[in-house]
This record gives sequence, structure tokens and C-alpha cells, in this order.
Amino acid sequence: MALVSKITPEMRAAARLRLTTDMSIAEIAAQFRVAETTIYNWFDKMNIEKPITSPRADPSVIDDQPMDSDPAYQDPTTEELKKQFSKGVALAQKDVFFRVICALYWGEGRLGDMNDLKSTSEVSLASSDHSLINLWLKWLETSEFATKKTIRIHVNQNAPSSEDAIRRHWKTMLRTTSTRDQEIDVVRLKTSTQKITQKQKNGSAYVTLYNYLLRALLLGGISHLQSMSTK
Repeated sequence: MALVSKITPEMRAAARLRLTTDMSIAEIAAQFRVAETTIYNWFDKMNIEKPITSPRADPSVIDDQPMDSDPAYQDPTTEELKKQFSKGVALAQKDVFFRVICALYWGEGRLGDMNDLKSTSEVSLASSDHSLINLWLKWLETSEFATKKTIRIHVNQNAPSSEDAIRRHWKTMLRTTSTRDQEIDVVRLKTSTQKITQKQKNGSAYVTLYNYLLRALLLGGISHLQSMSTK
């Protein structure tokens, strides 16, 4: 198979997953519904080494600025993460809205290894429901961790709709400070042969940022929810 000459948004999204998470080539291929050899070809085109052992490898091939330039991307200590986890437990005990956010992330977010606070810095939530995405974004905007610069949004699309139409839909639906004037990448997946709903035709929006402390806070809240479910 010949390598493509243009780096597409789909290739950039796959590269971001490889560079910033612990996902395997097989998992990334399944995410984009392509063969593993296709993923390898994409990474060859972008000169991404494989396997990548560090979740903080240089991602300059997919972003204008390296993620390490963001203060929030610096590595906290294990003690700092444990304190943040405990803070999340305490917050979930007294704050109903935070419990709602943790339940939302527990169901729709990327958890990674919940027993390892340093397994990944990725905090990513996806849904085809714009109300859920708006709720998540509005909470992020009130937190100390997220800024318009650090929040990234892309839409995975597997229906035969135009990318411009999908962008217009999500720009209209996402009415938050962090999404104002922000570009939304559309990642074209293999078109589904199954019947899809009207909501699914607009794809699923992914809201992603990279912050170990935010992830530890959410995992602490989720831990409290888990303890509630066993009582």
C-alpha cells in the first residue's frame, strides 16, 4: 500500500492517541476501523517511532506547540497525585454536582488504569449527545485545570455527512466559552453499514485535555461512587 502524501485530521488524531495514551496499535486501529497496517503506514508518514514507551513523547508532529509547553502538562509527584485523589473523594462526599460529573466521566470518559494515577495524563470524554458535552465543558471551565488553549475537541464521524455540516452542527450546539472560535476537527471513520439514528449522523464529540491532577481528582470522585454502590 502506498503511503498517503497528506497528513489528515484522522492521522493526527491517531497519532495523538499513540503519543499521549497507552493504547496499542490494535486498539487504535479498532477505534478508527482500519487495518493495523494502515495505522503503521500513517505513523511511518509522520515519523512516529513504534512502540512509543513514554506517554509524553514529543507530539510536535500533531500540534503547533508541544504539549509540554502547557504548565498543566508537567509531571506532578506521586504524593501530589495521592493528595488530589483524596481531594476528589472528599469533594464527591459533599458536592452533588461533582458526583454528577464523576458519574458522567465514569460512564463516558477514558479511565485508563484506575489503579495507576500516572498511567496517563489524558482526560477525554465522548458523547453524541451535545447536552452531555456542554455539561462537561461548563464544569471544566469552572475548574482550575482547563483553559481554552488546553481543551481540544474533535468529532468522530462514520455517516455520509459532509465535514462542514458536522462542524456547523457542533459549533451551534456547543455554546460554551472554551468552544467559542475554536476549530473542531472532524475525523472520518469507515462509513457504517448499519442503520444509524439522526443523532449518530452528527458523530460523537471528543473533549480532551492532558492533566494528571485533573484525572486524579476525577478518579477520587469515582472511587467514592464505587464505594457508595457497594454499601
